This record gives sequence, structure tokens and C-alpha cells, in this order.
Amino acid sequence: MWKSGPAALLGPTGGYLLGFVIAAWVIGLLVENYCAGKIWRLFAAAVTGMVIIYACGAIWLFNWFAVTGKAQSTATAVFGLGIAPFLLIDLLKAGVAAGIVGLISGRQKL
Repeated sequence: MWKSGPAALLGPTGGYLLGFVIAAWVIGLLVENYCAGKIWRLFAAAVTGMVIIYACGAIWLFNWFAVTGKAQSTATAVFGLGIAPFLLIDLLKAGVAAGIVGLISGRQKL
């Protein structure tokens, strides 16, 4: 049921896991250099991270589908299974996180 190690990295979620690492680095750079506590910039940084995670995950998932034959390897299938179910909640989480960080930083500039 639960996977870890190589099984998780080589399975359908491997691209998302790689995307998390890349997104964390990019978001960190953006927040340190451009956000200055502005909530809309923090939100934009979070959305940028989401795009990176979804892009890495979708590319990997598309190829995983093609190799394993578990589902039809099309952009529509990848979007329907790997992005669409998570998009709205991830946008909501990005907004909440940006608001919290903006308030905690003490510089709530809009």
C-alpha cells in the first residue's frame, strides 16, 4: 500500500517528488529576493512552485502511463488524473500560506 524509496521514485508520483525539490529551491530564491513580505508576491511564488511540481509530475506521469500501459497516455488523461483533482485545493493552500507568511513577517504590504 505505502511505498518508499525507489518504488516511490519510479512509480507514478516520482515526477511530483522531484518537482517538490526543484520547487522548494525556486520558491526559496523568489521569497528571499523578490517577495519582501508582499502577500501577492508570496502567492505568486507559491503558484510558481505549483507549476513546477505539476510540470515535473505531468511529464513523468505521461511517460509512466506510456511505459506501463496502466492508463491511456494522453495529455487529457494526465491532466484529469494528475492535476485537476488537486488544482483548486492547492491554489487555496497557496493563498492561505501566502497570507500566513505575510502576516507573520510583520510586513503585510499588498
